Amino acid sequence: MTIDELLMQLNALSAKLEPVGGDEATFDLRILLLQVEKQKVAQAFSPLADLNALAPVPTGQLQVLMGQVDEAIAADKKRVQFVQTVISVAKVALRAAGVPLPAGL
Repeated sequence: MTIDELLMQLNALSAKLEPVGGDEATFDLRILLLQVEKQKVAQAFSPLADLNALAPVPTGQLQVLMGQVDEAIAADKKRVQFVQTVISVAKVALRAAGVPLPAGL
């Protein structure tokens, strides 16, 4: 059961007890509801509080990955240039052979 589900059930129970009056059990239930709501709010902020407790992230691998990405980009640029050269040579060869090329090529 999550805190939200528990809070919903306690709120429903509190709503049922409202018409009964202000006895000690109703008062205790209201205190419990406030404590659960406080816990819910505190839980929402706890990851931020624990941020400083986390171990630092090693960035050495990031440098290696950046180098690999740069290499992949350079290789892809060479591949694109090679394909563009092949297309240009093919166009020249087709024109020389008398093959009509569509407009825009």
